[in-house]
Amino acid sequence: MSEETTPAPATATAPVRLAPQKDQTLGIVAFVFGAVSIVFFAPLFVPLALLLAFIALFKRNFLFSFLAIVCAVIGYLTSPVLLTLTAAVLASLGLF
Repeated sequence: MSEETTPAPATATAPVRLAPQKDQTLGIVAFVFGAVSIVFFAPLFVPLALLLAFIALFKRNFLFSFLAIVCAVIGYLTSPVLLTLTAAVLASLGLF
């Protein structure tokens, strides 16, 4: 008796390539600065949040950038120091 073995079908498995994950660090930091600017030292954190949010927007990180801009605007509107500075600049230009 001769035993014939049938070879297993050859399956070519292509290597799986994962898409590179987007780096969201800049957007997250911008969001944290925006959230902090609502309750603590807005004159420092609002400009930082806006700057980082716009850089993150150019890196296509839309969610955290949008949230950071919203939080920075809220921080700006709740900051008496920034509103006073804005009123002083507008008054010196004759616009207010």
